[in-house]
Amino acid sequence: VTDATFALDENSANATAVGTVTASDVDGSLNSLNYSITSGNTNSAFVINSANGEISVNTSSELDYESIASFSLTIQVSDGTHTGSGVITVTLNNLNDNSPVVTDATFALDENSANATVVGTVTASDADGTLNSLSYSITAGNTNNAFAINPSSGAITVNNTQALDFETIPIFNLVVSVSDGTHSSDGNITVNLNDVVETGIDDNKSLSFKVYPNPANERISVSFENISTNSYRIEIYNLIGCKIYQRIVDKPSEIQVIDLINFAEGIYFVKAFNKQFSFTEKLVIHK
Repeated sequence: VTDATFALDENSANATAVGTVTASDVDGSLNSLNYSITSGNTNSAFVINSANGEISVNTSSELDYESIASFSLTIQVSDGTHTGSGVITVTLNNLNDNSPVVTDATFALDENSANATVVGTVTASDADGTLNSLSYSITAGNTNNAFAINPSSGAITVNNTQALDFETIPIFNLVVSVSDGTHSSDGNITVNLNDVVETGIDDNKSLSFKVYPNPANERISVSFENISTNSYRIEIYNLIGCKIYQRIVDKPSEIQVIDLINFAEGIYFVKAFNKQFSFTEKLVIHK
């Protein structure tokens, strides 16, 4: 039996021809030869024609390059009395049959960070290995084009510093798509903005902003101590940056009570501001 190596695309259909085993017998045509696979045929991936030695695919689902890249089949040939054996190697060709896997991640970034500031790098993998290069893009959640992504490396940077305002959108939930040229997958990248003191009001220790109780259930109270302004605005945002409540306060010295009956359980941000100051507190609601 002559040893041989054949190449075959992974996932080839059942009955696809792989190759034909070559064998000879010095007794010539005195006896016909009979071919069989005696080992290495994991999960009956292949079948051999007993009369002519032609190997073909028997179980297509077993031809997965990422699981078994090659098969070493032991072929036995018998003339009815004597037997001989040889090794047939079937090497699978790696095809682009897997989608990339994107790792969700959370990054923190100071509001007002300058353009080109590095935010973080998206991590993705492909079971097909280096067969195809990966391409990255932001497909959703990138309000006002706040961020850019390097299509080759997945590195996210600041693209629009003016969009990074904690008091407007404290959290960006980006959807990042990764493609191998044929298949694509999405990952969720969360960018949490760090609140940075922008007005200098933090130096005025006599001005105190309170949101209580926190965690809350049915209602919260919002108050300022030692406030000298005539009015201010209260706004409440959910985790994806959508404003779901607002109120203009004309009597700043009065405690403001806000009903939470229609608020779902979760995390929110309470913002109180005017032209002189801006305060934001995280609010947790338990039902």
